[in-house]
Amino acid sequence: MAEINLSPPSVDFWEVYIKLSHSYFDKVEKMIATRLPHTILVKRENFEGAEEVINRILIDRVKELKDIIPGAGIFLDDRLNITPTYREYPIVVVDVVDGSAELKGGGTEVASTLAIVMNDGTIPLSVISYPFGRERIVDVNKNVYRIPNDVLDEIDTNRNLIEKYKLSPKKSRSSFKELRISERYEFFDDNIRTRLDEMRTFLDVSIKRPLGSLSKNLMSIVTGSCDIYMVKGKDKHHFYDTVAAGKIITDLEGIFRDLNGNERTGFESMNGIIAASTSENYSMFCDFLMSKK
Repeated sequence: MAEINLSPPSVDFWEVYIKLSHSYFDKVEKMIATRLPHTILVKRENFEGAEEVINRILIDRVKELKDIIPGAGIFLDDRLNITPTYREYPIVVVDVVDGSAELKGGGTEVASTLAIVMNDGTIPLSVISYPFGRERIVDVNKNVYRIPNDVLDEIDTNRNLIEKYKLSPKKSRSSFKELRISERYEFFDDNIRTRLDEMRTFLDVSIKRPLGSLSKNLMSIVTGSCDIYMVKGKDKHHFYDTVAAGKIITDLEGIFRDLNGNERTGFESMNGIIAASTSENYSMFCDFLMSKK
């Protein structure tokens, strides 16, 4: 297993991604894509068994990641029985199975995320992989790419090919009714849910409310399938849930804020999320959401 050294003053983070792709992401995606044993999925009473299997996947991959990048801190799901090391920089922030409830139920709306945070707070590498979609969104030094997995070896030998997969900032919609809005709203209060339902009657296109991975849903902003994504969880969204997706969206000149309009800072959790492809789209959405009938 090739170790990755993040200590030198000048690190080629594209090369870091290539190494992580082969030593970490390929294994994670294979384990997720094979899903869980049929005997666990077919009976609801086996839900705890699914939890145990997923936690085993998480623990094995995180321990392996610590070997791949020795000396790095690992910030991960605090439920796992692994000694936290995330006070050591550089910090590797991972959500190995984003959408674990979806996976436990046999679904495929699942992602795996990773971001590297340096001691000056910069995030030179963010990755969101789709184990069932066979592609990854990769942000290297503020350049964002949508890369099919089957072209990685070709790009590795000729890095100039990567420009073909580079994403550009999105354009703003000319009016509110043109916005493509997606939201998970089961944990919003009644007033917000009512307003969101009313909002849909004004839009040209109504998008089905999504399930599954938070990161995968947020990437709909990046891939262009929606302009706004709004979500509130039962609890606040942890740092490891939001750092990679938020970095990618903002590097493409989008907006990534909590429900009070605050940007994510440090290792703080977020009280809900409103993500938008442009600041103009964000303003149109918020103006309507907060306006009176």
